[in-house]
Amino acid sequence: MESIRDILQRITQKTPEQREKSALLVCEETLPKCLKCKDVGFLERRDLLPGDEGFGDVFPCECRRTQEYLAQKHRAFTKLPNQSAPKTFANFKINEDVGKLMLESYKAAKEFAAGSQGNPILVFQGSHGTGKSHLLEAIGRDMLDQNYTALYAFVPDWLQSLKDTFDHRGEESYQEVWQMYASVPVLLLDDLGAEKVTDWTRGELSRLFDHRHRNDMLTVVTTNDDEGATISKQGDRLADRLFDGGSGKVRVVFNNAPSYRTGRTWA
Repeated sequence: MESIRDILQRITQKTPEQREKSALLVCEETLPKCLKCKDVGFLERRDLLPGDEGFGDVFPCECRRTQEYLAQKHRAFTKLPNQSAPKTFANFKINEDVGKLMLESYKAAKEFAAGSQGNPILVFQGSHGTGKSHLLEAIGRDMLDQNYTALYAFVPDWLQSLKDTFDHRGEESYQEVWQMYASVPVLLLDDLGAEKVTDWTRGELSRLFDHRHRNDMLTVVTTNDDEGATISKQGDRLADRLFDGGSGKVRVVFNNAPSYRTGRTWA
């Protein structure tokens, strides 16, 4: 334990500037961030008398409302669908008859969201109705709760948003739209292959995915198309990166379980 003599000696050896800096650091550590509510987040009504209706009620402090507004704005930026009935890990149902097929996808999604997968890109490939989009959304919401910035894109809609910039139907320029999806920390690409395929769509998708693959950026993709169908639709370049099993960048999870909706197994 430090003696009083040692403490006094240490203090007196400091310059005035050092002592002032130390005092400021102590103040910063002890003062609440919000002086109105003292970081409680709520304030009590002071304009009523005992017995009046509402006496003793509390209401959110301005700092809390600001935090909630920013959180809501952050959630809105992700563009995740199903806002009224969000798809999460908690409500993902594993079909008992084909549990192993579902379980592999579920575990892969959980590992990706937790950052324990090791591969920056996760691809869910399988037939219709096997929970791929549900897990993609669950990853987005889980990572959003971890303060990641994520962005969801239903692939046909993303391509349409790019087209809308050509005749200025959108508020943003082509480069702004493209760059937003290219640079976002977590990109969720849903239903690759559902778009009408043209040379232009092939080029845009290949350029976007190539950029994220090359820079090891966190990306989740769902597609009904296997490697052969992807080559036929999108070309060799995108297929080579999407089903990249050699570089350690991509983890592909195949799920050909029967559809949740119809029970049918698609060929």
